[in-house]
Amino acid sequence: MKKFIFILICFPFGLVAQLKDLTFEEIELLRSNESRPIAVFLYSDWCKYCHYMKTTTLRDEEVIRLLNEKYYFSFLNVEDDRDIHFNGFYSDYIPTGREAEVYQLNKVLTSISKNYPYPTFLIFDSSMKIIFQYEGFIDHRTLAYSLKHLTKPQKGENTVE
Repeated sequence: MKKFIFILICFPFGLVAQLKDLTFEEIELLRSNESRPIAVFLYSDWCKYCHYMKTTTLRDEEVIRLLNEKYYFSFLNVEDDRDIHFNGFYSDYIPTGREAEVYQLNKVLTSISKNYPYPTFLIFDSSMKIIFQYEGFIDHRTLAYSLKHLTKPQKGENTVE
């Protein structure tokens, strides 16, 4: 009995919200049934701010809830060498030198600034236009605020909700 109470105290309800990480191929299939904005977190294994953001901001319950309910979300490790097929676009991994490889898709995704800083958090509308691009660490409050307001209809627009 003591073990059971200890477990309940340490792990209340035994459940922690988890962020749904979809592949680009899965997002493409889901978009055919329900149109939602797409959120992408670009990161690198060597980036300490990326790691910190993954362990803080992207584990916040409100951020997880918003991303799971209102967006299609994907982590994209820019060092992963798998090919990506998405929205009629094929992206392969481009070795550009020692430890300097990038995805073709990475170049397209970060087209607003033409830089490749990590971490980068991107949001696309249903027509695949970048509507939000944040380069660098973003805390959970700022991201949650942005996620809420990006799904609210602007004057004369339909809601994404």
